[in-house]
Amino acid sequence: MPPETNVAPFPSKLTIPASSVIDQRFADAAKRVSTLELPAKIAYRLGKVLQVLETEARGILGARLKVFKDLGVEKDGGYEIIPENRENAEAQLGGLLSEKVELPLSEKLVLPDSVNITAQEALLLEPLIAFE
Repeated sequence: MPPETNVAPFPSKLTIPASSVIDQRFADAAKRVSTLELPAKIAYRLGKVLQVLETEARGILGARLKVFKDLGVEKDGGYEIIPENRENAEAQLGGLLSEKVELPLSEKLVLPDSVNITAQEALLLEPLIAFE
């Protein structure tokens, strides 16, 4: 029988898919909720989450652009994947967007019932928030 320890287990972190991080609707909803009157602790934690989301979005979009540059051709100010590279590009982009992004939260942010958000915002932010 292993000896007992007094060390609490390290809390797991919440994760969301990279596809959510670069979804503009998700970002807009999180930013709008951050402007609401929230208890100081929740506002602080949400601010930390927004910083991580912004950093991760830049990284994901940069990696996405690299795939387009590497496997495509420049066209009309952007990039287009050439047909012979389409399968490879789809595999790389699918893998990138399915990556999990770790948030600086061990549990969802519990918003007071007095906080008014739309149904769409509640659905978009479901991975991050809960209500009292």
